[in-house]
Amino acid sequence: MTCRSMVPLWRLALFGACGAVSLLACSGSIGDPTSSRPGGSAAATAGGKGGDGVVSSGPLDPGRVPMRRLNRAEYCNTVRDLLGTAQRPCDQFPADNTIFGFDTVSSVQSVSSLHVELYEEAAASLVDELIALPATDARRTAVFSCQPDAADPKPCALEILRTFAERAFRRPVTADELADHVALLDVAKAQGGTVNDGLGLGLRAILLSPHFLFRVEIDADPHSPALHPVSDYELASRMSYAIWSSMPDAALLSAAAGKTLHDRAELEHQVARMLQDPRAHALTTDFVDQWLKLRDLPTVEVNAQAFPTFDSALRDAMIGETSRFFDEFFRQPLPAVNILTADFTYLNARLASHYGMTPPAGNDFVRVSLTDTSRRGMLMQASVLTVTSHPNRTSPVARGVWVLSRLLCSPPSPPPPDIPKLTETPPGATPDMTMRQRLAIHRQMATCGACHNSFDPIGLGLETFDGIGAFRAAEGGKPIDAAGELPDGTKFSGPSELAAILTQPERGFDACMAQQMLTYVVGRGFDDESGRAWSTHIAELARPSGRSFAAAITSIVESDLFTQRRGEAP
Repeated sequence: MTCRSMVPLWRLALFGACGAVSLLACSGSIGDPTSSRPGGSAAATAGGKGGDGVVSSGPLDPGRVPMRRLNRAEYCNTVRDLLGTAQRPCDQFPADNTIFGFDTVSSVQSVSSLHVELYEEAAASLVDELIALPATDARRTAVFSCQPDAADPKPCALEILRTFAERAFRRPVTADELADHVALLDVAKAQGGTVNDGLGLGLRAILLSPHFLFRVEIDADPHSPALHPVSDYELASRMSYAIWSSMPDAALLSAAAGKTLHDRAELEHQVARMLQDPRAHALTTDFVDQWLKLRDLPTVEVNAQAFPTFDSALRDAMIGETSRFFDEFFRQPLPAVNILTADFTYLNARLASHYGMTPPAGNDFVRVSLTDTSRRGMLMQASVLTVTSHPNRTSPVARGVWVLSRLLCSPPSPPPPDIPKLTETPPGATPDMTMRQRLAIHRQMATCGACHNSFDPIGLGLETFDGIGAFRAAEGGKPIDAAGELPDGTKFSGPSELAAILTQPERGFDACMAQQMLTYVVGRGFDDESGRAWSTHIAELARPSGRSFAAAITSIVESDLFTQRRGEAP
C-alpha cells in the first residue's frame, strides 16, 4: 500500500496534523499590500554599530515582517536538499505573481485551492519515491535513521519524524507537533496499513504543513513596535533563502542552535561560506535573471527570416555566458559595477562564432579576454540585447527603458492609454529609414516626445548590436550612428561609453543594485522614500569592502533590516 493509495487519509494529514486551515487563512494577510512597505522616517542617516557587533541602522526602520510562501524555485530547491530528489513538482504549480520585478514579494503570494491540491500531489509523490528506495539507499537512510520495532514502533517513528520535521520546518519542533504526526501510525493501522504507511502519512503531513510551505516567523510580542532580534533559526532561514533559495544546511542550523548567528564575525563567515557553495548559483538564476529580465530569454520569440542564424543552441549559449559571468561576480570580490565594463566573458564555440571571435576548442565554455574586441560587460552580451529587442529588429525604446528601470531604478511613467503605438513606419516615415530616423519622427509627436526623449537616446546608443546581439556597422546599408544621451543631457557614443558613465558613483548604480537586491531578499518593495534610504545605506556600507556583490549581500545580512524585526501597535 502506498501513501498515495490511502486517499481518505490525506485529508487527515492535511487538516489534522499540519493545520492547512491556517495555511489558507494566511493568504489574506499575505495578500495585504500594506504589509509590503517599510515604515519609518527616511530622513535620518544610519549610524554606527550596535553593542552585539552587528551593524546598526540607527533610525532607519526595518518595518513589519511579512510571512512568505515558498515560491516555485524555493519549493523545488528545498525538496531537493531535504530529500535528495530530482523531482520538480514546482514546475506544475501555478506561476508565481511578480511585483517590483520579483516573485519573492510577499504581498502578491496568494494560496489557491489549486496550490493545495498540487502540494498534496507533490507530497505524495515525493514520499512514495522515498519509501520505494532500497533500504540501504543513502537518500532513504538519511530519513529512516532507525528500524521501527514490530512490538513498539513509536519510539523509532518519533525519532524519524522529529528529525525530518526539524529539517523541513528549519527549526526545533515541539512535542505536541510530533504527537500529531506520530498519531498517523494509528490511523494507518486502523485502515490495514503498515508502519511504513503510517510513517509515509507523517512525512506527507510535514510536507503539507504551513511550517514547511511558508517561512513562518513567530514573534512573542507581535504588537510591540520596539525593535528586537529575530531568532537564530529564523535568521538562518532568512540567510539560506536569500543566498541559496533553499533551506539552511547542517552548518547553518548548527550555528543557529549555538545562538551565534547574531555575532557579526559569524554572519560574515557564513555568508562567505555560502557564496562559495554551488547552491549560490541561485543568486544568478533567481535574482539576476529576474533583475535583468533574463528569465524571458528561454521563451523570447526571434523571427527566423530576420535572424536566420538564431537557433536553440545559440539561445542556450547566450544563457550559459551570462550565467557563468555572474557566477564569477558572486564568487569573487570583484566590484559589482564591473559587470558593466568587464574585459572578460565566457564563450563556447557557438557563441564565439556569433560574436565574430575565434571559437575555443571543444564545446565547453571558456573564460576569454575581451581586450581586443568591441565588447565589454553585460550590456553587450547577446542575452541582454536579445531580451530587449523585438522578434524582427532592435528596440531602442525597450533597451532605453531597461537601462533606466533595471540599472538606475528610474523607470519612466507608464504611457497613457490613448498614446498611439510605435510602428515600424510611423506617419511620414519611409521603409528605407534607419531606426534612429523613424524614432526621431515618433518623438516629434506631441503625445510621445516628453517620455521618449528620456529613453530613446539611451537605446540608440546600443544600435551597434542587432536584435540578437551580433555586432553590426550598418543598418540597411547605412552606417550606424551610435550617439546617445542620458536624461540629464550627458552625451555618449556607443555602448562602451555608456557603460563607463553608468559606473560613475553619482549615477546611482550602486544604490539601484542594492534596491533590487533588497526587494528580492527582503520580499517587499523598496521604491518609496524609506526604501531608497535603505538602498543608499546598504550601498554605502558595501563601498569600503570593494562594492562587490558579496559586500552588498553581507551588508544586507548584517543590517537591522535583516536581523531585527518589530511588530505594529494595534
